[in-house]
Amino acid sequence: MDDKKGEQSGKNSIILEDSSKTRKMIPDDILNIKEAANFLRIPVSTIYKFAQEGKVPAIKVGKHWRFLKKDLQLLFVQKGKKHS
Repeated sequence: MDDKKGEQSGKNSIILEDSSKTRKMIPDDILNIKEAANFLRIPVSTIYKFAQEGKVPAIKVGKHWRFLKKDLQLLFVQKGKKHS
């Protein structure tokens, strides 16, 4: 593979270049706003507000928000440690 970031690899994964390693990301790991809301079991309006305020890790691609499932899962782990 050459040094192109985000190059497609096969039908079901995307190769992302990291400064030290290469890893595969399955497209199911990237959630749109409705999927993130369903995953967290909260209203779409709430996840949208949290994304705008930076309370959940997200990126905006054009007009659309995208979330990494692992980042949302990590929020629960971090919040759980603070409250225990």
